[in-house]
Amino acid sequence: MIEAFVSPAALRGGDHAYAVTRSDADRSWLARAFAENAERADARALYLTEGPADDNRLLGIQRRPRHPGGLVVVEAAPVLAPGDTFKPEIYSRALESAVEASLRDGFAGAHLLVEAGWSLGRIRNVDAWWELEHVLGEMVLLHRGNSLLVCQFDQEAFGPIRLQRAARSHAVEVVANAKGFPAAAPMRVNREDDDVLYVVGELDRGTANLLATACRGSVGTVTIDLAEATFFDAGAHRAISRIAKSCKQVRLRHAPAIVQRVVFALQSEAGLELEIEDDALSLRVG
Repeated sequence: MIEAFVSPAALRGGDHAYAVTRSDADRSWLARAFAENAERADARALYLTEGPADDNRLLGIQRRPRHPGGLVVVEAAPVLAPGDTFKPEIYSRALESAVEASLRDGFAGAHLLVEAGWSLGRIRNVDAWWELEHVLGEMVLLHRGNSLLVCQFDQEAFGPIRLQRAARSHAVEVVANAKGFPAAAPMRVNREDDDVLYVVGELDRGTANLLATACRGSVGTVTIDLAEATFFDAGAHRAISRIAKSCKQVRLRHAPAIVQRVVFALQSEAGLELEIEDDALSLRVG
């Protein structure tokens, strides 16, 4: 079950995430955003590519990292499945070595981006990789320093069945979209046990697709806790209104003053009924 939907900038130590890309532009955008945000976190970015290691220029990474060795780009298969055979112990050891080396070299941790396309080649025992992905987020190596792992899946190459398997294997989904989505937006939507969506960070037109992704498939009343929202504009309000019209009702719980001002100002143009509750603003289809 996915527990959080995030932008690359909202990834944090211990995250085991996956991202679905739909084009080469998405792939380049994700690689660039990942590397830049690793640098902001003082972590080493390790990018394991599907084919022969890509030139940084092709990935859109124009400048050198601030620290020598801050960005390492290598081909995934020879590292993760040497001899074209996947062995869980080799995979685990490779990830652990990356974290240990990063910490030893003075980095805050290791941020690893792995293109999962390597697994579609002629790799023996590849099912063991899928099984390991289910438990990887619980392993100690991702909780050493500021370390995290993102697996990137191409939508067309993997297809719906494999992508469903990927979603079940990762607790966090990175929303990758090169068209209009700000790579540096520190936005995170967490789904807790009470089935409430908790928004952390800036909610605006650019990041609203994170919230829409988190709400997909929802029917009836959706409760969104905005206690930790730091920004909310007209674009965010339009996104919330679309979700309400799709799901029938959205409860904005613990809405700070910045949210209340926008909601009250734009209430009439939304075409929804506004109800004020003790701890929430409720937008619903009349």
